[in-house]
Amino acid sequence: MSHAHSRILTASQSSVFGTMSLLGMLGCNSILGIEDPTCLGACIGGVADSVVEEALPDTNAVGSYEDPELAAPDSDASLGTPAPEGSPPRAGEDAPPAGETAPPSAGEAAAPPVTEIAAPPAGGAAAPPAGEAAGPPAGETAGPPVTETAPPPEPESPEIFAAPALGAASPFAVLAASTTTCTNSSAFTGDVGVSPGTAVTGFNPSCTLSGALHAGDAVAAVGHAAVVAAFGTIASLACEHNLTGEDLGGQTLAPGVYCFDDSAALTGRLTLDGGGRTGATWAFQIGSTIITATNSSVVMAGGGNACDVFWNVGSSATLGTGTAFNGNVLATVSITLMTGSSVIGRALAINAAVTSDGNQVGGCSN
Repeated sequence: MSHAHSRILTASQSSVFGTMSLLGMLGCNSILGIEDPTCLGACIGGVADSVVEEALPDTNAVGSYEDPELAAPDSDASLGTPAPEGSPPRAGEDAPPAGETAPPSAGEAAAPPVTEIAAPPAGGAAAPPAGEAAGPPAGETAGPPVTETAPPPEPESPEIFAAPALGAASPFAVLAASTTTCTNSSAFTGDVGVSPGTAVTGFNPSCTLSGALHAGDAVAAVGHAAVVAAFGTIASLACEHNLTGEDLGGQTLAPGVYCFDDSAALTGRLTLDGGGRTGATWAFQIGSTIITATNSSVVMAGGGNACDVFWNVGSSATLGTGTAFNGNVLATVSITLMTGSSVIGRALAINAAVTSDGNQVGGCSN
């Protein structure tokens, strides 16, 4: 019989056990009529079992009785012993949130927080924060910072200066100050004039012109004043390219202002290339004279216009035999056109004569 069963016997049942003990001392054979004394243990055991079966409640019946004091102790709750790590929470307790550790039980010290250290990337070196450059490997000295140099800006095209206005001188192909002389059937497209002089020689029928002849009249005077003004405007332009000592022959020049400290020479071909730019203009400031060799030429290219080329000559201009010239010639002294030379532009002399010999001059209206 178990210890639990012996605890639930009543007082009357204890008396039975006492009687049984007395029977054992008197002997089964004398009280119960059992002759064999060896039956004492069996006799007592049988009586005891009968008494117990009557005394104990039916453990299989509903509402069976169990002594709460004899119930198996809860090692986790009643004895204060913490449940093994990883065991499910007890009834009535809430499980800790995901990622958190359950608080320690009463009487236990809290474990120190665990600091997680991220593993370095492959290669052993920690990756730098986003946007920062990685430092040098261990044991190496960082080099000087690299400075990126922006490429130099592309050079801008030089600003094109405005062509000087010839004003009242624009209709003239030839305008001289003292005398205008023509020989050997020269042809002029535009007006021919002289002022303040009045001498006009060789025209009609030897030389022809498409415009009017103005010998010392008011139209010639106003035209002459316009030439003087235009010469001063061109002379005031800032020199961009000094070509002193260079021959113009063989060169190709973009629009701009070119100057010679003294005389200029043209031997061969000079190309003036406008580069496709609208309003391309050239100005030549020549300190003294300009002389072209035989059969030399000034050729326009890249959309350049001969009427937008200006030759400011400090003294006299001489165009050699067979020269094909382009531009407006403004000379402070005289202009001499040798046999067979031609000018697409104008011949304008401020203080002296313009002499022609079988030439063609004119073609500009602006």
